[in-house]
Amino acid sequence: MDHSIVATTSMDATAAIWDLRMPGRMLLRFANHVNTVTSCALSRNGHLLVTAGYDRKALRYDIATGVFRKKGPEEIAFHEGVIGNCRFSPKEGYLVTCGYDNLFALWKTEDFSLHYKLKNGHQDWVMSADISTDEKWIATASKDCSVRVWSVENKPDETYRDPRKMLGLNIEQCARCGRDYSSLEMAEQGTAYKKQHGQHFGWCVVCRLHHPSRILVP
Repeated sequence: MDHSIVATTSMDATAAIWDLRMPGRMLLRFANHVNTVTSCALSRNGHLLVTAGYDRKALRYDIATGVFRKKGPEEIAFHEGVIGNCRFSPKEGYLVTCGYDNLFALWKTEDFSLHYKLKNGHQDWVMSADISTDEKWIATASKDCSVRVWSVENKPDETYRDPRKMLGLNIEQCARCGRDYSSLEMAEQGTAYKKQHGQHFGWCVVCRLHHPSRILVP
């Protein structure tokens, strides 16, 4: 990959490619979105560019052939909300897009066909997604305060499951701040801790650390 070439996005509904060897030199400018361009992905060989934006579209530009100059870019995604991120896998066999519609989608780059999309994997915006170097796993990060890992090969179950419960953790509500927190405490151990620490037993670790006595209940 030529590391002297970079792509940028802008709130003026455009994306651009620049040559870092000559500061200020714009090689190409793309103005096919109708609102803020939130993200872009440039292939390692510099032949393909994908842009995503507030208009719910992901657009593909074949820079090598320049066909987009006459026919315009190819639309490869239409989310139900803003697309916040798009990224090629390290081997460039896939492209992943994710957005404010709680959805992420996986596309095969050989023909940019949809491999699968997952609507209910998170309970809030999917803010970022990335694919492992072996192209077997996708990691997604969401505004619901969770990071989840998915199989690339097989479409995951659409049903949302709290990953903490899947690990066998107890989910409790903090008696002080009201937020959920996870715990490995067994029932019989919890009774002993409660007698020892009183009201602080039902606090999450953050509230415990902020308390003047910094009570750390196992």
